[in-house]
Amino acid sequence: MKHYKMKHAHFFVALGLIFTGLTSCETEYNPEQSQSVQLPQSVQQASNADLLHAKLIEEAAKGGLESIKNGFAVNPKAARPVATNFLNTRVLINGSIIGYGVSGYQQSYVSTSGNFMTPIAELLRRFEYTVSFANGVLTGVRRPENTFGAQRINITVGSTSVSYLTSSGQSTSLFLPEAALNSDGAIFAPARVVALLAGAATAEFDADTTTLQTYYYEVNDFGIYFYGIQQNASNDAVGCQKYIPGEPNPFFTATRKTLIYAHGYQPGSIGGFKREGFLFNQAESGNQNVQNYWKLNSESENWNIGIFQWIQLADDSGLPPITEEKKIYDANSSGIGMRWRKSNNTFSTRGNPSLNVLQLYRQEYQKITAVVSNATELRLIGNSLGGNLTMAMLREVAINGARVPNRVTLMDPYWNPGLVKSSSFNLPTNFVTPNSSPDTRYVGKDAAVRLNNLDVAIEYFVSSAAGSDGYNRGVAYIAQYTNLLPYYTNDIAAKHTQPTRVYMWSKGLGFPSVGPHPNRSNLFVRQNMNTDNYFSQSGQASAYTAGPGDDTYILAFGKP
Repeated sequence: MKHYKMKHAHFFVALGLIFTGLTSCETEYNPEQSQSVQLPQSVQQASNADLLHAKLIEEAAKGGLESIKNGFAVNPKAARPVATNFLNTRVLINGSIIGYGVSGYQQSYVSTSGNFMTPIAELLRRFEYTVSFANGVLTGVRRPENTFGAQRINITVGSTSVSYLTSSGQSTSLFLPEAALNSDGAIFAPARVVALLAGAATAEFDADTTTLQTYYYEVNDFGIYFYGIQQNASNDAVGCQKYIPGEPNPFFTATRKTLIYAHGYQPGSIGGFKREGFLFNQAESGNQNVQNYWKLNSESENWNIGIFQWIQLADDSGLPPITEEKKIYDANSSGIGMRWRKSNNTFSTRGNPSLNVLQLYRQEYQKITAVVSNATELRLIGNSLGGNLTMAMLREVAINGARVPNRVTLMDPYWNPGLVKSSSFNLPTNFVTPNSSPDTRYVGKDAAVRLNNLDVAIEYFVSSAAGSDGYNRGVAYIAQYTNLLPYYTNDIAAKHTQPTRVYMWSKGLGFPSVGPHPNRSNLFVRQNMNTDNYFSQSGQASAYTAGPGDDTYILAFGKP
């Protein structure tokens, strides 16, 4: 069997590039070329973040970037009454709807000039500003909790000119693409520009749901975001929204089958204003929004597709990513705790959760299992450290007797070799087979034993040096194991994300005569578990193409 062995130190240099393999709910400005393996010093980080943020504001101020599906703008007069429909023409901050539950909040709208107009006072309040209005001028003063947005923003009714103090205190101004207006006491202005001025790391427009999606990294954002179909339009970001009980979400329906993906290590993502998503854009594969293959079929096969985002916790300084892995298990590990990264690349402990990452994931996961039927298919996927996280989280779910998924798929999962319980780092106890000095791999093995006893189908893919270096034999021997051969590229990031790409892309294709496939039944997977047999991709033409349509496998004997 072919393995991708690499010297430990060399592997972690390559691992620093892995985050570029998956891209966000699309950003209009891609700073990928500015990223490097080693994180720069904090002063330089802050400077780089400020420059990138200024570029985003400059692009937003040009206007004309918010297109609406089918090319129609909303009639402003019909759109400005008190909001009653929060499934369209809305603003999200970290997946939460601005104005939802706020008395008298007026509906956002897309103007005939193509600008997304929204009540600015509520927008600024959600970015932690104190807001006042006098003599036709709305003024937002940044509260101390926000260290990234403009210190003061002045918006004048009837004017396109905005004066503001930058984050560093410089007085300047810019022109809005459309003048602010007063509608029954609510001041409307182009939301995209103002959100970025106020400290949003990104502000993206989803034309399908007429939604401005913003992310604010002055608070620690985590949760399960559900995704829509991406049309591949140059000015249309993929729609995604965090699951928050009670808030309407166009991307989640409780009666549908559900797939939740957990990402891993995310170096440089916050400083680059990126988020992990389902768009794979390696040159070898072209642009593939692989969630589409799970959402374009009949209603019975229109899945809820989600990502557990823990990006600010996963973007730490660890090379190897021991700091991130420690956060999965211990909220109080020495010198690390649950620190998270802000927009300017510095760390914060503001509002730190008392739970570790696996417990945060469990909390969000159980919000979903509380509303979906036990009879409905539920699957979890974890890539890299996300596979480690998924198994640790499900171990607690199994111990507590809550609902486990029907299938778990581990995509090139990574466990640090030898991260052992110590006086400065805590790990769970209560193992099926007692162990006085467990490491994180042992926690994963214990999870696999418990899930296997509950008839959960478990798949395990290895495709790169990351998966080989972080291999968990205890889990792999229980799971249905598959060895992939991504010979089509020398890019370690592409190799590391290949299992997710192949698996999700394959959903709309027929499955091979031999080998794994998402349309294989859970019984099929179970029948290939707990044996020494495994699947290996054929080292022929299929291994030299990124797409899964020509992939072939052989049934081999003797797991590694």
